[in-house]
Amino acid sequence: IENFGGSPDNVTLFGQSGGAGKVSTLLAMPEASGLFHKAIAMSGANVQAISEDAATENAERFMTALGIERNQFSRVVNYPWQQMLSTFLNTPGMNFGPVMDGNHLPRHPFSPDASPLSADIPLMMGTTEHESYFFPGQPIENIDDAELLSRVKQVTGANEQDAQNVINVYRDGRPGVNNVKLYHIINSDSSFSPRVYTQLELKSDQGAAPVWKYFFSWQSRVREGRLGAYHCIDIPFAFNNVDECASMLGADEGRYALASRMSGAFAQFARTGNPNIDLLPQWEPFERNTRAMMRMDNTPELLINPWQKERDALNSIG
Repeated sequence: IENFGGSPDNVTLFGQSGGAGKVSTLLAMPEASGLFHKAIAMSGANVQAISEDAATENAERFMTALGIERNQFSRVVNYPWQQMLSTFLNTPGMNFGPVMDGNHLPRHPFSPDASPLSADIPLMMGTTEHESYFFPGQPIENIDDAELLSRVKQVTGANEQDAQNVINVYRDGRPGVNNVKLYHIINSDSSFSPRVYTQLELKSDQGAAPVWKYFFSWQSRVREGRLGAYHCIDIPFAFNNVDECASMLGADEGRYALASRMSGAFAQFARTGNPNIDLLPQWEPFERNTRAMMRMDNTPELLINPWQKERDALNSIG
C-alpha cells in the first residue's frame, strides 16, 4: 500500500457479501497477520471453514462431473470456463470456500470463538433490512397471507403454528409493512443474518478491540420502491458514488446526505478504528448484551437491543 501513497501501518480491509466472508477468513490467517489493522465485513461472514475431507470430496465430485480422473488434474486448464461454470451449477452438493488446512487456515475463523490471531483488530459489520430481495427466485410483487405462511415455513423450517407466530410477532413490530417485505425481513433475519451476529458476539466477547454494527434500512426508489433495502444497496453509499449507481438507487435527493454520513463513517473507521463522526448520532460499540447498532437511513439513529421479540420468536422454533 505504501507504493500507492498509503500507510503500511494503517491498512483497513473491507469487502461485501463473499468479500465479507473473505475478510472474516483473513482474520484467522497467520500469513495475513500484521498486514492489516482494521476490518469491515458488509452483509457477509465466515464462521466455519470447510474441512479438508469435505473439500477433497467436493473436488472429486466436481472432477468426476467434468470427466477427469484424480490423477489427471492438469486437464482442468484445458476446459473452457463456460463448461466449468455450467458443470458447477448443475452438480448437486457443490460447496466451495476457504479450507481449514491446518497451515494457511489453522482453525475456524469464528468457531468455537473468535480467532485470537486478530483479537486487537477493530471490526465493523453491517446488514441490510431486505437482503434476500437480491437473489434469484425471490418474490418482488406482493404476496397473499397463504404464500407468506408457506414461504416462512420453508425458510425457517418451522411448523405452521410456529411460522404463524413468527409472522404475527414481526407484524406487530413493523406495522404497515406489506407481506412481501415482511417475508424478506424474516428470510434475511433467519437465513442470512445469524452468522453475522455470531461473529459480532464472539468478537465482542474477546473485549480486546471494539466491534461496530450498522443496519442499512434506506430503500431503493427504483421499481416503485418494491426492492427495499436489498443486498448490495449499501455499497454506493460506502463509496459515496450514488450518482453512478442511480440505476439501482433511483434519484431521491436524500441519498446524498446518507452517502456523506456512511462514507464519512467508513473513512473515520479506517483512520482510527472508531466510526463516530459529527454527521451521525453517537455510535456505541456492539456488545452481546446491548447489541448497539447504527441505523443508516435518512434519519440515522442508534438502536439498542432492537427486535428482541422477533429474535425470540425465531429462536423458539423447534
